[in-house]
Amino acid sequence: MFFELDDIDLDNINLNPDFLTRQSLYREYQKKGLDGVKADIQELADSIRSVGLLQPISVTPTAYKQYDLVIGLRRFLAAKLLKWKTIAAQVII
Repeated sequence: MFFELDDIDLDNINLNPDFLTRQSLYREYQKKGLDGVKADIQELADSIRSVGLLQPISVTPTAYKQYDLVIGLRRFLAAKLLKWKTIAAQVII
């Protein structure tokens, strides 16, 4: 398995439930959107805002500039909460 680091547009990342380990958080996000999980990820978002993203998320490519999230659902949602356009990611190839 190889990977490359890249900044990826958050809008190009799909949440594939087959990969995600935090199923309850994923289901809550699917039902209620970002506001529904805000309380769960606010502390992480505050930490990322103050010290930065320490660990990139991991994604796998699915189509041209489209990716499935493999690892990092909470970081992904925190970046959305912070209104980031892109996020650092390990692209698993």
